Amino acid sequence: VFESQQLTYRELNDRANRLANYLLTIGVKSGDLVGIALDRSIETIVSILGILKAGGAYLPLDLSYPPERLAFMLENARVSVLLTKKTVRDRLPSHPARTIDLDTDWDDIAQASQLNPQRSGQADDLAYVMYTSGSTGQPKGVCIPHRGVVRLVKNTNYLDFSPQQVWLQLAPISFDASTLEIWGSLINGGKLVLFPGDKPSLSELGQAIDRHQITTLWLTAGLFHLMVDERIEDLQPLRQLIAGGDVLSVPHVRKVLATLPDCQLINGYGPTENTTFTCCYPISSLEGLTSVPIGRPIANTQVYVLDPDQQPVSIGIPGELYIGGDGLARGYLDQDELTREKFVTDPFAPGERLYRTGDLVRYLPDGNLEFLGRIDTQVKIRGFRIELGEIDAVLAQHPAVREVRTIDREDRPGDKRLVAYLVIDRAAPTTEIDWRSFLQSKLPDYLIPSAFVIVETLPLTANGKVDRRALPMPEYDRQADADLLVAARDEIEQQLTEIWERVLDVRPIGISDNFFELGGHSLMAVRLFVEVEKIWGKNLPLATLFQAQTIEDLAKVLRQKEWVAAWSSLVLIQPGEPKPPLFCVHPIGGNILEYYAFANFLDRDRPIYGLQSQGLDGQQKPFRRVEDMASHYLKEIRTIQPHGPYFMLGYSFGGLVAFEMARQLEADGEKTQMLALLDCSAPNLPSARPSVAQSLRIHLCNLWQLNFHERSSYVMGRITYRLTKDNHRDFLVKSLYKPTDMTPQLLDVLDANLQASEDYLARPYRGKITLFRCQVQDLEHYLHPELGWSDLVNGNVDVHHVPGSHFRMMKEPRVRGLAGKVRSCL
Repeated sequence: VFESQQLTYRELNDRANRLANYLLTIGVKSGDLVGIALDRSIETIVSILGILKAGGAYLPLDLSYPPERLAFMLENARVSVLLTKKTVRDRLPSHPARTIDLDTDWDDIAQASQLNPQRSGQADDLAYVMYTSGSTGQPKGVCIPHRGVVRLVKNTNYLDFSPQQVWLQLAPISFDASTLEIWGSLINGGKLVLFPGDKPSLSELGQAIDRHQITTLWLTAGLFHLMVDERIEDLQPLRQLIAGGDVLSVPHVRKVLATLPDCQLINGYGPTENTTFTCCYPISSLEGLTSVPIGRPIANTQVYVLDPDQQPVSIGIPGELYIGGDGLARGYLDQDELTREKFVTDPFAPGERLYRTGDLVRYLPDGNLEFLGRIDTQVKIRGFRIELGEIDAVLAQHPAVREVRTIDREDRPGDKRLVAYLVIDRAAPTTEIDWRSFLQSKLPDYLIPSAFVIVETLPLTANGKVDRRALPMPEYDRQADADLLVAARDEIEQQLTEIWERVLDVRPIGISDNFFELGGHSLMAVRLFVEVEKIWGKNLPLATLFQAQTIEDLAKVLRQKEWVAAWSSLVLIQPGEPKPPLFCVHPIGGNILEYYAFANFLDRDRPIYGLQSQGLDGQQKPFRRVEDMASHYLKEIRTIQPHGPYFMLGYSFGGLVAFEMARQLEADGEKTQMLALLDCSAPNLPSARPSVAQSLRIHLCNLWQLNFHERSSYVMGRITYRLTKDNHRDFLVKSLYKPTDMTPQLLDVLDANLQASEDYLARPYRGKITLFRCQVQDLEHYLHPELGWSDLVNGNVDVHHVPGSHFRMMKEPRVRGLAGKVRSCL
């Protein structure tokens, strides 16, 4: 099924036979590689089947790849015939292959016989070649025989392949998950539904599942997490859900187990070199586990966990995963040396081969395997398998490059990037724009480094290898754009420029650059205004940055000698129309700068207002009761929107204030359309202290979900909490501020908000709450699924789980996903 088209097996077979016989008449021979350059369509399936019926093998080509990469694949595979359409020819490079346009040439093809070709294939004959990232600088073609495909989908033990299954074909045919989708259905008599388009939105995917009542679906780990977060109800028709390609999140898996009891969830693992899947783990429970195992080998597959001497390791000891069995590829196309390196002699079965995965795993006591990471230079970024050597090899082709080394870095928590270090010929000046442009003509976007760092030499270790620890951290400076920057024009702008460069650690900075777009956030703003006060003696509220986000605008404020900040708790963060405004209440520190990055990912046609604490200007006294804050903030928002329905949101402590505002509006007969609480627990939530064993599992589960830097922050946060557990103020001060950031007014506001939080006695609310709950929770809150709100709300408490921890959820990269969920609810 594809859009409005439907084919029976007989019709599919007849079309494929005509194409196969046509290919034979134009000279396609057994083992020949025939290229397919088509968007997803019924013609794509006809082409694959027709090529195989003719005795050939198919080479899928992704039309989104740069022309140079496509040209290499066509030449490397010695493709003599290419199946495509007239409408996509302009996306292909020039090539010597004979081109058949299935849209304009079908009348000729239809004249061929519809009988099965008299061509017999063997199990070891080539079925297809798929290219993956290669360490030599060029992609490498993985050669899969018919035996591997049949082993994947026939007489196996990890899925139900009955004719009653309805499969969705979602993966690109250049991705080996398509092997499972296409042949898992067609070889077993099931229905195959082709998803129209390239990259689906979550709603489009949900609509396809519902419209066709899909029963079996494969998702990448990233798409799986998004669907579970945003539209898990759309997965209700499924009976089998296979997810993989990266590590699965434990909380997401638990949510599926609780929400979709009739669906079997399976964690699938396997490299392209072993025909899609090697191990699978059918998940029924994660009791006692802190990660999702990759399971056991599927039928007709063998696995070994070996040490560097290729000797088996004991249970629980990490080792490299080796794979054997009927799923193995024949090797790499025309790369005999690499094939011998990766496909080694099986020491336990003479005459057989094993594939070295480069993956680090260990056996669990129950016999399942746990994935631990990589042992070589291959990395995964945003789900893509990347050979760093491929980037190096391409950069080395640039005439100005003498040496190059690309690595992955995570200098900012959650922000994993590729960084290229270059030793260049100084006589050939180049900029980052040049490097980026050079690579974009040769590599897909996911292989383009985020930063390029010029070094005099590449530092080496004692054994002569590049010492990645000695490579400097990128300054993420903008020298390439320096000519476009507007320089300071007077002393005030120059002093502000120096302050901004010092605070933001970015240089150079022009007077028209935006503070937030340069990476500024609330703590940096505090440091910025502390320095401003030292030099100019003006105590500016942080919200000034919403009106003066550039050096040029801030300098205008400072030039007004009699200027005094006109105080208002209500601050416009983002203008917009015609949608009703969203009002965002400050967290415990009183400032609203956290909402700037958050607002960037909301719809531009909705105005966003922040409500900041009175007293931040040091002139007025802060409120010390939640009820008083709510009453004051309602007066201010009614100057913008006199009547409901209202949309309100509060982060942390701000959730308590937003709740009280909604309650007061309800008492006035006004409606709150959405009350969103961002990781805010109900007041006086009783502690549900877990046992020691539960605490250990919770900590391990929390740590598993975090990246390296977040784990360090988590551990330090736990230590800080233990040291300050009897003084909540000290804990917050140490968590939120640096000693140099503190000002008397900040401490006064913090104390007032703490007192208000402790004294607040909430009364019931008859409306609905939308709660966004961090997956990484404090021990005291972990066992409260709704963070205590169900006891105060007569309506529903709609809980959405978001990645990360309380203090990181409003920062990049976590805030992007959070804002996406809020946007959906809005």
